[in-house]
Amino acid sequence: MPRKTNRSYKKGAPHRDARLIIIATEGAKREKEYFEFLVHGNQRVKVRVLAPTDEDEGKSAPRWVMNRAAKYVDKFGLSEEDQLWLVIDLDKWALDQVHEIAQECVERKGWNIAISNPCFEVWLFLHYATINKTESQTCSQLKTGLGNIIKGGYNLGAIAHRINLAIDRARASDSNKAHFLPNPMETKAYLLVEQLVRFIS
Repeated sequence: MPRKTNRSYKKGAPHRDARLIIIATEGAKREKEYFEFLVHGNQRVKVRVLAPTDEDEGKSAPRWVMNRAAKYVDKFGLSEEDQLWLVIDLDKWALDQVHEIAQECVERKGWNIAISNPCFEVWLFLHYATINKTESQTCSQLKTGLGNIIKGGYNLGAIAHRINLAIDRARASDSNKAHFLPNPMETKAYLLVEQLVRFIS
Protein backbone atom coordinates (compact mmCIF):
# COMPACT_ATOMS: atom_id res chain seq x y z
CA MET A 1 0.00 0.00 0.00
CA PRO A 2 1.56 3.35 -0.99
CA ARG A 3 2.40 5.76 1.79
CA LYS A 4 -0.19 8.50 2.11
CA THR A 5 2.04 11.49 2.36
CA ASN A 6 2.26 14.75 0.48
CA ARG A 7 5.74 15.29 -0.92
CA SER A 8 4.83 18.09 -3.32
CA TYR A 9 7.31 20.95 -3.29
CA LYS A 10 6.68 24.17 -1.44
CA LYS A 11 9.05 26.57 0.23
CA GLY A 12 10.28 25.26 3.56
CA ALA A 13 8.90 21.76 2.97
CA PRO A 14 10.65 18.61 1.71
CA HIS A 15 10.61 18.32 -2.07
CA ARG A 16 9.16 15.26 -3.77
CA ASP A 17 12.48 13.39 -3.78
CA ALA A 18 13.11 13.85 -0.05
CA ARG A 19 14.29 10.73 1.72
CA LEU A 20 12.14 9.54 4.61
CA ILE A 21 13.75 8.13 7.75
CA ILE A 22 11.32 6.71 10.28
CA ILE A 23 12.64 6.52 13.84
CA ALA A 24 10.76 4.57 16.52
CA THR A 25 12.05 5.55 19.94
CA GLU A 26 11.87 4.21 23.45
CA GLY A 27 11.95 7.68 24.99
CA ALA A 28 9.00 10.03 24.67
CA LYS A 29 10.80 13.37 24.57
CA ARG A 30 14.58 13.69 24.35
CA GLU A 31 15.16 11.43 21.33
CA LYS A 32 12.20 12.94 19.46
CA GLU A 33 13.41 16.49 20.06
CA TYR A 34 16.97 15.61 19.04
CA PHE A 35 16.18 13.95 15.72
CA GLU A 36 13.51 16.45 14.67
CA PHE A 37 15.81 19.36 15.46
CA LEU A 38 18.61 17.74 13.48
CA VAL A 39 16.73 17.79 10.17
CA HIS A 40 14.44 20.77 10.77
CA GLY A 41 13.91 22.70 7.54
CA ASN A 42 16.04 20.33 5.45
CA GLN A 43 14.60 19.57 2.03
CA ARG A 44 16.61 16.43 1.30
CA VAL A 45 15.46 14.30 4.20
CA LYS A 46 12.31 14.05 6.26
CA VAL A 47 12.19 12.41 9.68
CA ARG A 48 9.10 10.85 11.26
CA VAL A 49 9.69 10.07 14.93
CA LEU A 50 7.39 7.49 16.49
CA ALA A 51 7.58 8.21 20.22
CA PRO A 52 5.44 6.68 23.01
CA THR A 53 2.84 9.42 23.41
CA ASP A 54 -0.92 9.54 23.93
CA GLU A 55 -2.29 5.98 24.04
CA ASP A 56 1.27 4.58 23.87
CA GLU A 57 2.54 6.62 26.80
CA GLY A 58 4.67 4.47 29.07
CA LYS A 59 4.99 1.70 26.48
CA SER A 60 8.75 1.83 26.02
CA ALA A 61 9.79 -1.84 26.01
CA PRO A 62 11.57 -3.04 22.83
CA ARG A 63 8.49 -4.95 21.66
CA TRP A 64 6.35 -1.81 21.93
CA VAL A 65 8.94 0.16 19.95
CA MET A 66 8.84 -2.54 17.26
CA ASN A 67 5.03 -2.59 17.29
CA ARG A 68 4.80 1.18 16.76
CA ALA A 69 7.12 0.90 13.78
CA ALA A 70 5.25 -2.07 12.30
CA LYS A 71 1.91 -0.31 12.74
CA TYR A 72 3.23 2.74 10.89
CA VAL A 73 4.61 0.65 8.02
CA ASP A 74 1.38 -1.34 7.72
CA LYS A 75 -0.53 1.92 7.36
CA PHE A 76 1.81 3.98 5.18
CA GLY A 77 4.28 1.54 3.64
CA LEU A 78 8.04 1.74 3.32
CA SER A 79 9.58 2.63 -0.05
CA GLU A 80 12.89 1.34 -1.41
CA GLU A 81 14.62 4.61 -0.50
CA ASP A 82 13.22 4.91 3.00
CA GLN A 83 14.87 3.69 6.18
CA LEU A 84 13.36 2.64 9.48
CA TRP A 85 15.34 2.69 12.73
CA LEU A 86 14.51 1.44 16.21
CA VAL A 87 16.28 3.48 18.91
CA ILE A 88 16.53 1.37 22.06
CA ASP A 89 18.30 1.52 25.43
CA LEU A 90 19.67 -1.42 27.40
CA ASP A 91 19.22 -0.17 30.95
CA LYS A 92 15.85 -1.79 31.67
CA TRP A 93 15.40 -4.72 29.30
CA ALA A 94 16.50 -8.35 29.22
CA LEU A 95 19.02 -9.13 26.48
CA ASP A 96 16.83 -11.86 24.99
CA GLN A 97 14.15 -9.24 24.25
CA VAL A 98 16.69 -7.04 22.48
CA HIS A 99 18.16 -9.94 20.51
CA GLU A 100 14.71 -10.94 19.33
CA ILE A 101 13.92 -7.44 18.10
CA ALA A 102 17.33 -7.09 16.42
CA GLN A 103 16.82 -10.37 14.57
CA GLU A 104 13.45 -9.20 13.28
CA CYS A 105 15.11 -6.03 11.96
CA VAL A 106 17.65 -8.16 10.08
CA GLU A 107 14.80 -10.04 8.42
CA ARG A 108 12.95 -6.90 7.29
CA LYS A 109 14.26 -4.89 4.36
CA GLY A 110 15.03 -1.29 5.29
CA TRP A 111 14.78 -1.91 9.05
CA ASN A 112 17.70 -1.07 11.36
CA ILE A 113 18.42 -0.84 15.07
CA ALA A 114 20.52 1.65 17.06
CA ILE A 115 21.14 0.61 20.66
CA SER A 116 22.75 2.63 23.45
CA ASN A 117 24.22 1.02 26.55
CA PRO A 118 22.87 1.93 29.01
CA CYS A 119 20.85 4.75 27.41
CA PHE A 120 20.61 7.49 24.76
CA GLU A 121 22.42 9.90 27.06
CA VAL A 122 25.67 8.10 26.15
CA TRP A 123 25.24 9.46 22.63
CA LEU A 124 24.42 12.96 23.87
CA PHE A 125 27.39 12.92 26.25
CA LEU A 126 29.77 12.13 23.37
CA HIS A 127 28.95 15.49 21.80
CA TYR A 128 30.98 17.06 24.60
CA ALA A 129 33.42 14.51 25.99
CA THR A 130 34.67 10.96 25.80
CA ILE A 131 33.35 8.55 28.40
CA ASN A 132 35.51 6.70 30.89
CA LYS A 133 34.34 3.15 30.24
CA THR A 134 36.07 1.83 33.36
CA GLU A 135 33.45 3.61 35.47
CA SER A 136 30.00 2.04 35.34
CA GLN A 137 27.42 4.83 35.19
CA THR A 138 23.66 4.73 35.43
CA CYS A 139 21.40 6.74 33.14
CA SER A 140 20.67 9.09 36.02
CA GLN A 141 24.39 9.70 36.52
CA LEU A 142 24.87 10.30 32.80
CA LYS A 143 22.04 12.84 32.77
CA THR A 144 23.54 14.62 35.75
CA GLY A 145 26.98 14.58 34.17
CA LEU A 146 25.56 15.93 30.92
CA GLY A 147 24.01 18.84 32.78
CA ASN A 148 27.28 19.54 34.58
CA ILE A 149 29.42 19.83 31.44
CA ILE A 150 27.03 21.91 29.35
CA LYS A 151 26.98 25.57 30.32
CA GLY A 152 23.41 26.68 30.70
CA GLY A 153 22.16 23.09 30.52
CA TYR A 154 21.26 20.76 27.66
CA ASN A 155 20.67 22.82 24.53
CA LEU A 156 19.85 21.41 21.09
CA GLY A 157 21.15 24.44 19.26
CA ALA A 158 24.57 24.09 20.87
CA ILE A 159 24.77 20.33 20.65
CA ALA A 160 23.97 20.24 16.92
CA HIS A 161 27.32 21.83 16.06
CA ARG A 162 29.11 18.88 17.65
CA ILE A 163 27.45 16.06 15.71
CA ASN A 164 30.48 15.05 13.64
CA LEU A 165 32.63 15.06 16.75
CA ALA A 166 30.13 12.79 18.49
CA ILE A 167 30.10 10.43 15.49
CA ASP A 168 33.90 10.19 15.54
CA ARG A 169 33.98 9.54 19.29
CA ALA A 170 31.21 6.95 19.16
CA ARG A 171 32.85 5.11 16.27
CA ALA A 172 36.26 5.16 17.96
CA SER A 173 34.82 3.80 21.21
CA ASP A 174 32.73 1.10 19.51
CA SER A 175 34.67 -1.99 20.55
CA ASN A 176 32.55 -4.40 18.50
CA LYS A 177 31.59 -2.72 15.24
CA ALA A 178 30.46 -5.98 13.62
CA HIS A 179 27.74 -6.58 16.21
CA PHE A 180 24.50 -4.68 16.80
CA LEU A 181 24.91 -4.75 20.59
CA PRO A 182 27.15 -2.09 22.13
CA ASN A 183 29.29 -2.79 25.18
CA PRO A 184 28.71 -0.79 28.39
CA MET A 185 29.14 2.97 27.98
CA GLU A 186 28.99 2.65 24.17
CA THR A 187 26.31 3.49 21.60
CA LYS A 188 25.39 2.54 18.06
CA ALA A 189 23.36 5.74 17.60
CA TYR A 190 26.13 7.11 15.41
CA LEU A 191 25.12 4.65 12.67
CA LEU A 192 21.70 6.32 12.41
CA VAL A 193 23.04 9.86 12.70
CA GLU A 194 25.59 9.16 9.95
CA GLN A 195 22.67 8.40 7.63
CA LEU A 196 21.02 11.71 8.52
CA VAL A 197 24.23 13.67 8.11
CA ARG A 198 24.57 12.33 4.55
CA PHE A 199 21.51 14.38 3.62
CA ILE A 200 21.79 17.42 5.87
CA SER A 201 25.47 18.23 5.16
